[in-house]
Amino acid sequence: QAHQKPIDRSCPLPRQSSEHKTDNNTKFNSKMSGRRISNMLKASISIALMMAFTVNAKGVLRSARRNSSKSSKSSKSSNGKCGDFDGVGPYQVAYQAAAVPFSPFFLGTRKGSSPLALLGGLPLDLWFPADTSCGDSDEAQYTLLDLFPVPFKVLAPLPGVLDCGYVDSSKSFPLVVYSHGNGGLPAEAIFLLQTLASYGFVVAAPVHIGNTALDADYAGDDNDDINFNRSGDINAVINFMTAAYGASIDAEKIGIVGFSRGGNTAYASLSADPRIKVAVSIAGATQASFNFVQVVPQDISKPILLLSGTEDEVVSIDLNTDTVWSSITLDEDDAYRVDIEGAAHQSFSGVCTFPHFFQKEIDNLGDANPITPILLGYKAQIEATGGKSCSPADDEILDFQEVNRIASGYTVSFLKDALEGTNDDAFEDYKEECDLPVEVFDLDRD
Repeated sequence: QAHQKPIDRSCPLPRQSSEHKTDNNTKFNSKMSGRRISNMLKASISIALMMAFTVNAKGVLRSARRNSSKSSKSSKSSNGKCGDFDGVGPYQVAYQAAAVPFSPFFLGTRKGSSPLALLGGLPLDLWFPADTSCGDSDEAQYTLLDLFPVPFKVLAPLPGVLDCGYVDSSKSFPLVVYSHGNGGLPAEAIFLLQTLASYGFVVAAPVHIGNTALDADYAGDDNDDINFNRSGDINAVINFMTAAYGASIDAEKIGIVGFSRGGNTAYASLSADPRIKVAVSIAGATQASFNFVQVVPQDISKPILLLSGTEDEVVSIDLNTDTVWSSITLDEDDAYRVDIEGAAHQSFSGVCTFPHFFQKEIDNLGDANPITPILLGYKAQIEATGGKSCSPADDEILDFQEVNRIASGYTVSFLKDALEGTNDDAFEDYKEECDLPVEVFDLDRD
């Protein structure tokens, strides 16, 4: 099969017609041509990409050999891995920066000022199992920083991830939508999104415009409007992905994963959208004192996994996780709760790697460069956000990379069981075979 041409991210990629396909694979669109996004949003997306690079540079995800066979179960090995879903999976991963195309939805049903930033579509990160035709593709690169309109742009490679728009054509894959945290970005969970793709999930992570790290333009938006828009983003992403790439997605197997405020968005979407079959909430917020809380779940009747940290002082277990856990009414053993000992709030994200990148660029630019103060400001803000998750004052805080690994393993094993249905014992196998600092609960509340 002929090697495809490298993707030109500056041009729109129309969906391939059957007359031009060389096989049955699906090509994901890159960013739309002529996207007009506010300078603030462009900077916001750039920070997300910087997050992605720094996590990858630390080796959270390595290139995985493409192997359709399932590896045998093993006990914890000398490299710290155990079971079927600890570490990366069998699929080669590819990445594309895309956008849900502009439609009347954004202006007709979206609230607040943020629709003005959606003329180029809703920004979307896509991670997916790569097709065999991607074999000779270039290594994926992220735009680490684009201070538009200042001509300052930095590109960096993503080791082991391919710059290819073709999803594996051998089957249809479950779709997982990721909702980022309050004032966050999709790349806060880059370790998880890549890992999910390596195990055979198509992952779509929208940028919740109006509620990202640098959305000063929309700081006055009402929280109810932001909640409304977040749920609308999830709906728009599912509509887009199932319509445009239906051959690659199993529309009967759609799940949602959310972090912090994104966990609350996951609760709301799980209840409101019948297409969403399961949810994973990572440090999901439900505490009534949070003025952004949209849903305090009542009578959860779909499979759900709750991941929390015992050292989380932002979204504490007693005021958040306990509330959700007590509301689950499933008759079958389809709900689990995992409390990770020593995990703080940002332990679940990649924020702890950011300051290293900023400092490197600051050193390269020098004090006299006018861009240096900008990077110093970002670095200080990030360090404040990371807090004790990144610089623990005592041994009570678990290393964030270990938290990343544990959270990924439990999320993958749960989704393999509850959503994909390929391994009824996936979650049980993982929790029983791995010696991890966790407390696991099932529906018996034991």
